[in-house]
Amino acid sequence: MDRPPRCTALTDAAGGLIAEPEHFPRAIRALLHDAGAATALGELGAAHWDACFRPERCARALAALLEGAGGLPDLRMPASLRRANAAVQARLLGTEKPQA
Repeated sequence: MDRPPRCTALTDAAGGLIAEPEHFPRAIRALLHDAGAATALGELGAAHWDACFRPERCARALAALLEGAGGLPDLRMPASLRRANAAVQARLLGTEKPQA
């Protein structure tokens, strides 16, 4: 049976650790045994929140939307944080490519 198409928005923008159901047990074990990676994911999540979801920014965006003065702000995780998050996930799950 073919797998259904996947939306990658969650993996690309949410941060943290996104695991397919079949990889979830391995991901949980890895997080429980690697406090440094778990901390790094938390710090990256906090940085994403600070960059995109601060109350002042959201309030300005809402006011602009209600006044018809602009669209929604870009809330995607900044590329630098996305790359750092992917690197931590790869290290945690053992999927990182060896350094040349």
